[in-house]
Amino acid sequence: MKRGSITLYFSLLAVLFLALFFSLLESARVNGLRADAGRMASAASSSVFAEYNRELLDRYEIFALDTGYGKDSLSIVNAEHRMESYLYKNVEQKNGIARLSFYPLQVEQVQMSGYQLLTDFDGDAYYSMACRYAKDALPIDLVQKGLEYRAGKSQEETEKANSEIRSHSDQAQKFLESGEGTGEEKNPQFSDEDIRKSKEVPEEDKGILEQVKKMQKAGVLGLFVGDASSISQATLPSGSLLSRRSLEQGTAPQEEGIESYGNKVLFQAYLGKKFACWGSPLEDTFLQYEQEYLLAGKNTDPGNLEAVAGMLLAVREGVNYAAILKDQERREEARIIALAITGAFALEGIYAAIFAGVVLAWAFLDSVKDLQTLLGGGEVKAWDSEAAPSLDYQSYLQIFMAAVPEKTLAFRSMDLIEQNVRTAEGSGNLSLDHCIVKTKWAARFFAEPMFLRFVHLAKGPGPYEFLAQGAFAYQ
Repeated sequence: MKRGSITLYFSLLAVLFLALFFSLLESARVNGLRADAGRMASAASSSVFAEYNRELLDRYEIFALDTGYGKDSLSIVNAEHRMESYLYKNVEQKNGIARLSFYPLQVEQVQMSGYQLLTDFDGDAYYSMACRYAKDALPIDLVQKGLEYRAGKSQEETEKANSEIRSHSDQAQKFLESGEGTGEEKNPQFSDEDIRKSKEVPEEDKGILEQVKKMQKAGVLGLFVGDASSISQATLPSGSLLSRRSLEQGTAPQEEGIESYGNKVLFQAYLGKKFACWGSPLEDTFLQYEQEYLLAGKNTDPGNLEAVAGMLLAVREGVNYAAILKDQERREEARIIALAITGAFALEGIYAAIFAGVVLAWAFLDSVKDLQTLLGGGEVKAWDSEAAPSLDYQSYLQIFMAAVPEKTLAFRSMDLIEQNVRTAEGSGNLSLDHCIVKTKWAARFFAEPMFLRFVHLAKGPGPYEFLAQGAFAYQ
């Protein structure tokens, strides 16, 4: 049997090799720990944001996390605790499966910063989601045409048509108290035939101005809706409306280049799809006339419907006024009636004003018929022309929305979304300014050294700390 020996030099060299070997193992282990920390933190953040409010998504295509978790409060701490709980579960599961794992981690702290709320920057996140939904999900012809009339006119022609409609409406207001613009002289000369015809005018035609005044006093809705009981009486709780309260603010700065207001055609397509109006009801809505609320902003269904009916009446009066003036036969009839009312020797200026009043009264009566048609589900010509498109009630709502600022439409629609979602089970305290859509997160972990314990004869290095950082956004 031979005896073996080892020199002191080789012993020292072996210790150095072992130290290098264990150091390399520990280095690889540290990299693995760091990668594990990042993966687990990312998975935990995804789990937190997977708890978005389902009612917001199902009804309005909006992704948002309610930090109140059923309570009426903004608490980013709740979201941090949720992420911590997911991390603890992930860590415990990983460490429990492999007791001899080389990568045991412990969670130290989770922080969220730079978060953006759904209502921040005038509701920009909500607006962007709505436009994206309209672009991706709605029928391509509805989105591409936007506000184009059903006759298939181009956007340029549509804008021109809208301007023409508005100009007719302005004329109606201008002519209301004077005869300017009618082409009638203040003191025209009448023939004997004109005077003869004026004496044959029925009394009911002479009293048309008083008749119209009485109709106007009866109220707008009474003229267009035969059965008043068919009108919804729903009322919004004005004290808690999002657009009328002081909103919470997130901590994220507004990014340059963020998708901002400007794609109103898409947004209007979204509003037309997701919100009810007269003749197109939706289930489980707080108001029945939601699109009318977007335009008028009143708390009650009757108030909003009456306001929109008034807008329609003003537009149709202008259009019909201009049409009567272009109709030579009706214009001549109006001259005779005005003569019958004033007499052949009327005071200076009276005749022209009465003529304008007669034409305007006729325009009003024609407009009442138009609105009855529109509210009954029919269509009317946009203006007096063979080339003019036919519009229905919803088309006019879209035209009116084009004149409302995008911020106003966004906040009024969020009023309705918030109230409607609160009727769902588990969402009774939902506030959109407590919902986050974007945040940065940071998670701290620690782990004890393993292989370096075989190298250091003393206590050795302390625990390692790992910082995993990331961000999450629904947009």
